[in-house]
Amino acid sequence: MSLVNRHLNKLLTIAEAALPHAQFRAFRKAALDEFGRNGLETEIRDLTLRMERAGFESGERISDRSKTFPS
Repeated sequence: MSLVNRHLNKLLTIAEAALPHAQFRAFRKAALDEFGRNGLETEIRDLTLRMERAGFESGERISDRSKTFPS
């Protein structure tokens, strides 16, 4: 998920410059938990797979479909 990683890396760079080392380490762990492989990144991947199985194509909006999106 390069889109998530790009934003996360920018956020971590700013936090590293602004926070004392111990606080940065705690912030980094929290940010990676929320936005990394065990957080948002996994949720986006799962949503993408569900949309692909439902036959959605890249760029198509869910609201463009009349059928209900499977959960």
